[in-house]
Amino acid sequence: FHHALSRIGFKAATSSTDYKITVNQITVEGNFVTAGTMTLKDGGITPTTTTNTSYILSEDENTSFTPAEICNTTAQEIKSQTEDEDYIMIIPTNLTSSKVTVTVNYSYQYKYDGTNFAQPETTTQTGSVGINFEKGKAYTLVFTLDPLQPIQFSVNEFSGWSPETNTPVQLD
Repeated sequence: FHHALSRIGFKAATSSTDYKITVNQITVEGNFVTAGTMTLKDGGITPTTTTNTSYILSEDENTSFTPAEICNTTAQEIKSQTEDEDYIMIIPTNLTSSKVTVTVNYSYQYKYDGTNFAQPETTTQTGSVGINFEKGKAYTLVFTLDPLQPIQFSVNEFSGWSPETNTPVQLD
């Protein structure tokens, strides 16, 4: 099984355990391919329409999304309550030159006495990354959030994924 689309998932971490973060919304925006013609013989897609498109994962846009609370320097998956809505599926698109912009809206709370957290403050941070989203590959956008620093990105790429378990697998 080789999927014709690309899959995007998300993970987040804090840069310090001195505060916790609650991710409220993630917006992915770029000049994505939004229509094309697929050849069934090889699964290739010939793009016919490219549009500046935003994909939003939030409680408002997706009623099964639960804001993700993170208090760890190890990246944790950001998931919805419904497994089918954990990922964004897109037509393969090369965004290495035009880049994809990711905006994360989150609340953060500092530890004020080593164990208790202060009242939450909300902020939004934006960053961009150039990436070629290829067919049949799964990508995890991993960001490290710190209200005092710019958002830091890394991208994990997998050659495929298992639709039965929805987990990344390496294909030979």
